[in-house]
Amino acid sequence: MSGSTRLDAGAEHTNTPWIRRRGDLPAAAIALVCMLGLCGCYDDTDTGSGDGADVSDDVDAAASCSNTSARGRCDGSVLSRCVAGVIQSRDCATYFGVPGACVRVSEDYGFECAVETGQTCLFVLDDERPVTAFCADPGAGCVSEADGNACESDVGTCEESDIGTCRGERLVMGCNVGSPTLLDCADFGGTCDDEQCVGLPADARCSEGVLVCGDGLVCDDEQCEAL
Repeated sequence: MSGSTRLDAGAEHTNTPWIRRRGDLPAAAIALVCMLGLCGCYDDTDTGSGDGADVSDDVDAAASCSNTSARGRCDGSVLSRCVAGVIQSRDCATYFGVPGACVRVSEDYGFECAVETGQTCLFVLDDERPVTAFCADPGAGCVSEADGNACESDVGTCEESDIGTCRGERLVMGCNVGSPTLLDCADFGGTCDDEQCVGLPADARCSEGVLVCGDGLVCDDEQCEAL
């Protein structure tokens, strides 16, 4: 899988986040995985004309929002949304710094930028909050392994009640509007067990409370070491 990807926003910043998020991800596991350096970085406060962006903030608000709601719409890869009476547009193909697309997430949620299968899907904002991007393909989800994370096809759907449960050896870290965020415990050398990956071997990457070292080992500087 791909590792960290940095998107440098070369634009004016505002106090209005571009991406609409369901809220902070409920599982602390995602923050801990990002602490291991397995997440990409991007600035979600950029609504200006950054790299590859197609921004049209200066068009007539009344005309623009007549056929564009807060739920947005897609014109090819370009996502447009009515924000405070003003149309804002973003080219999803380049927004996260990895290949992406504009997709309809659900009838209730509307439209959003998403990343393609095989691309980094967990990101850290400039204020160090972790977020997960939607995956463009239906049925895809964000899967973290020992060397990074990416959207993976055919992982199924989820509900909020699934968070903290196991799907085989994969821990459900979050549920992003029906799309699961998974941690592959087996790829770290462990097994999935009740909100944790446990039994990690010596020299495996670890984090307190989520990636747990096996018997006789302790997590020291994000690595399993002998006591």
